[in-house]
Amino acid sequence: MWGNRLGWSISIVIAAVVLSLLARFVHEAGITTAPTEFSRDPKNLAALNVPFSPSKCLEMNDPGDAGELYRHAIELYRDDPQRYERFAASGLPETLDERALPALEPILQATTCSTAHIFVDQPASVIGYSSDNSSLEILRSLGAICAERLGYPAVRAGRAEFAKPYLHAAFALGAKLFEERLTADELSAGLALMSAAALSMREIESSPALESFEKTRAVFFQQQIMPTLHILRTIDPQTMAQHAGDVFVLATQSRERMWRIEAILALGRMRYFIGDAHASDQRAARRLLRKLSSDADPSIRAAAIAARQLTPEQYRALGR
Repeated sequence: MWGNRLGWSISIVIAAVVLSLLARFVHEAGITTAPTEFSRDPKNLAALNVPFSPSKCLEMNDPGDAGELYRHAIELYRDDPQRYERFAASGLPETLDERALPALEPILQATTCSTAHIFVDQPASVIGYSSDNSSLEILRSLGAICAERLGYPAVRAGRAEFAKPYLHAAFALGAKLFEERLTADELSAGLALMSAAALSMREIESSPALESFEKTRAVFFQQQIMPTLHILRTIDPQTMAQHAGDVFVLATQSRERMWRIEAILALGRMRYFIGDAHASDQRAARRLLRKLSSDADPSIRAAAIAARQLTPEQYRALGR
């Protein structure tokens, strides 16, 4: 009799311990990382406050949209990419007549257009994890040819009239990429092209807006871009653990579309590595990505689909 009571007592204790551990496991399995002060600060969820106006540096008032011209330039580049790669590496203004670069013609024609829907109507072409031979990289290369291989050397050689169309084309392309900014890479490409062109434009044109552009751009990038980009692109385990909750807030509540897209892509990476954060953050990321895959905004859908389709092999390649 005594043995039976002892056995029952031990069984009850064991059951209580198991139930307690199970309850704790279930509770912890549902915990996700809380947002930090970063995403509780309204300015970090607001649309970007751009302190400069590209249109004050260069007139771009024609009503036409330049998107089709830029896409045509991309197609022409892809017809013979080695031609542009060689020129980008060693070209000089004098060699332009010797080796035609037809992809530059649409870039020049697009200069005065006031708008450019370049990727917004086909967001999957720019939203993702790979930049190899991407349309954005092609436009960045063509803009750099205009600003750095044609405009800058021509200014140095005293050929201002030769330089102007190329510098203006590069600046206008940068402005339009910046204005569209579906991703941080598109924004960065736009800022870099405007900066490269403005450097030479200031030497041959008198404009207060051009004079202040570079300083204003640098402060804007450091204050409004780098803090959020650091959170969304970090590979540091502690930073990821600290800000995992902020990624969810940015993905759903940011009023800057670019940050929503970048946060969604960060959720895709979170599926494979979360640093020291809760494993439940990964499960929450998968649930949110499924939901966002049917979002009304095509760009948000494209980001969520790209994030869900990221494979382990592709994820490992991102760190190389």
